[in-house]
Amino acid sequence: MSKLKDEKSILIVGGYGIVGTQIASILRQRHPKMPLIIAGRDFKKGKEFAETLGHAEGIAMDVTQVNQISPLNGRLAAVVTATNDPNNYILLDTINNNIPYVDITRWTTRLKEAIIRISGEKVTQSTIFSSAWMAGTAALLAKKVSEQFSIIDTIDIDILFSLKDKAGPNSIEYVDQIGTPYDVFDGGIIRTVKPMTEPKHVDFNSGFSAKTYRFDTPDQLTLPMGSKANSVSARIAYDDKYTVGLLSFMVRSGLWRIINRPMFKKIRHSLLYNPGEGGPHEVLVTVVGKGSDGLDKTVRASLLDDKGQTHLTALGCVIQVERALNIGSKTEAYHGITFPEHHEDIDIALATLQEHGVKISIES
Repeated sequence: MSKLKDEKSILIVGGYGIVGTQIASILRQRHPKMPLIIAGRDFKKGKEFAETLGHAEGIAMDVTQVNQISPLNGRLAAVVTATNDPNNYILLDTINNNIPYVDITRWTTRLKEAIIRISGEKVTQSTIFSSAWMAGTAALLAKKVSEQFSIIDTIDIDILFSLKDKAGPNSIEYVDQIGTPYDVFDGGIIRTVKPMTEPKHVDFNSGFSAKTYRFDTPDQLTLPMGSKANSVSARIAYDDKYTVGLLSFMVRSGLWRIINRPMFKKIRHSLLYNPGEGGPHEVLVTVVGKGSDGLDKTVRASLLDDKGQTHLTALGCVIQVERALNIGSKTEAYHGITFPEHHEDIDIALATLQEHGVKISIES
């Protein structure tokens, strides 16, 4: 792999969190001498974790304050946000200082807000919004499968989520969005759908069968642009069928709107945020359309990470960091706003997943 130019550092904002620590650890495993900066509000936590990595330092950083990146300009090769950037201060600072940027935290609404916010800015560096499902790993697989098609009618992403899996505090904020309608591409047009509706039965490759329900992910707006698919949908099931059934009922009946008030915050979060020590994470991608021969074609592909969703998310982030730095690829990353499925060498990206134990299956 290429040596990091000028030995500048990778800044990981939120670097001592559950996902941030795994991003840093994977980068250290792949690049033993790559300089890393672990940033967050708690200087002590950042410093202590940095000491375990070697070639790393911890600093204090508050994402709610402006000009957090500018003092580090000249030292940074790239910036990763593994925690929410609620005011887009980190994003804007990287653009102003021409520093490659990878974000894995913005759900669909915040992603659209960020793109609108920077629409008047001159973006001259790689700005990778990789907050699609599992930091874009599902989108990468979907884009790879799409290469077999001349016409794509549908891309379906079905997610099997283990309630025993690890989860960071950012997951709490996502829970609060679960009752909010969102937009998808359906039949070539944008329509608004309600989450936890339109169930379908799915047999996952692991042997688990369940109903999956509509779920908001940025893939559903970005993938149609990258793959030319007429329709893209994402649905989720939890490995506890009682939980997913109850959640669907609460959203459809309007009960979720009632408990979405501040006074019910603890009850609301207890339904889906009970992180455990880890559990497998599986994603099934099904593409339907016409092959290069013009005949009807269906391809089913899957990702399975036995180390769980936080590990898969960290891997997806590392793939995009290496892309931004042109590490391991012959093609330089696009300079401007881009998404994970626009990766210049998807085969390298998928090979990286497999190197770290992710099982990938593609079957017609």
